[in-house]
Amino acid sequence: FLLRQMPSSSLSRRKGQQLNLKFPDEETPNTSPLPEYGSPPVVETSLGVQFEGLSEFKSLQVAKLWDRLRGEYPLLEEHDPLQAAFETFGPRSSSINAPELKLHTKPPQPRFFFISEKGDQLVQFQRDRLAFNWRKREGAEEYPRYEHIKSKFQETFAAICEWAKEEGIGVPVPNQAEAIYVNFVPLEDADGQDCGLSYFFPWLGGLLGTTEDGLFQFRRRLEDENGDPVARLNFQLQYGTDEESSRQARLHLHVRGRPNTNTFDDSLEMIDAERAIIVRTFAEITSEAAGAIWERKR
Repeated sequence: FLLRQMPSSSLSRRKGQQLNLKFPDEETPNTSPLPEYGSPPVVETSLGVQFEGLSEFKSLQVAKLWDRLRGEYPLLEEHDPLQAAFETFGPRSSSINAPELKLHTKPPQPRFFFISEKGDQLVQFQRDRLAFNWRKREGAEEYPRYEHIKSKFQETFAAICEWAKEEGIGVPVPNQAEAIYVNFVPLEDADGQDCGLSYFFPWLGGLLGTTEDGLFQFRRRLEDENGDPVARLNFQLQYGTDEESSRQARLHLHVRGRPNTNTFDDSLEMIDAERAIIVRTFAEITSEAAGAIWERKR
């Protein structure tokens, strides 16, 4: 899995073709049923789109948006905005780039967090982004599953469109779609005894002894069935010791890509395909022993 090469890829995919993603060294996408877990270690899931079209948005107009969302998300926070991000492909697509100088002619608008009472559900909105997050919180520990998160994301995007139309500030036109899964793994075996990383991630079995902490990360291109590059998997595994001297690992899987067309339906199709890659990657890199702890069903 980790040593597969990533050859250069080609142009855009055909319209109307159902999207299934694959890595460049795979001849065809894997379309078998996805692995399922009764008790997965996921602590956060985010589905999102980046878009154009709301250039007329003013920060004060968010008050009316909150009026629409306040019933489910009574808490409001302001955060720094995220910069626009696009997955591009070609000779200059490496993440090692020269520093970029940005000149701002006006202050950046904040990113707004609309948060549920328990803090487990979160809507992130800024001029060119929308995301829906589920976060594991005390009193809301059970993972609600992908279908629920996707449904809430759809509802929120519809509310954004209605609000934008009412305010006369444009129509959001998606240009990137993404899925993020964050998993927290205490480094304890099935009996609750301390164990090494290789108990959960067997491809790290060559590391002798106990490393104090570390970070393992990489990126991989993803293609559609025509062999055209459309997305990337960003993989990050961080491990170390917490304040209570417990060993733990944090696995962050993030896939972002361009939808087939600039519609929300095609963005959802991309997100479905991204989520499938994340679930299959998670199953491929984790051990059978880990699957037993997390109640893997298939």
